[in-house]
Amino acid sequence: MTDGDKFLISINDKTFAVDADVVAAVVEVERFFMLPVIQSSSSSLKPRYIKGTITRRGEVIVVIDIEELFGVSSVRDKGPYRVAVIKKDTSSLGIVIPGAVQQSKEQQSETGASGSGRERISFIWKEDFNKLEFEPSDENYTLGFIDTAGKKIRLVDCQKILEEIQKLLSRRQ
Repeated sequence: MTDGDKFLISINDKTFAVDADVVAAVVEVERFFMLPVIQSSSSSLKPRYIKGTITRRGEVIVVIDIEELFGVSSVRDKGPYRVAVIKKDTSSLGIVIPGAVQQSKEQQSETGASGSGRERISFIWKEDFNKLEFEPSDENYTLGFIDTAGKKIRLVDCQKILEEIQKLLSRRQ
């Protein structure tokens, strides 16, 4: 579960990680759509972190805002948006990647990252990850924390998020 490469999403001074092998794609979308089952739910039952849905290859994917999920503030631009599509078994989840969507290939190759300012995506390779300290956690939606020279990276529990969304959707049917 914690072995392998990690896909990192940095927002301001916080960094979040998911296993890179579950990232099916990073796509650009103009807007999110709200399913009637989610839109009609009372505001007390609908989690604030659900942004809406997108479709990819005929599949409806619920998109979450990791900033809302973990209480991180960032300047939010209007669309287009970048979304990391997470594929676990037969379930999919979209995670909004904040920040500008356009960056030249030269900028990406120079930095090893994509994004602008203090919002970007990058990776920790398996070889580097194995040298770092990992501290398991039982916090909501968190598998644990990776310590990189005093900076903690939260390893996100995508399975738990998918289960919560599935519960929400099944209550409405």
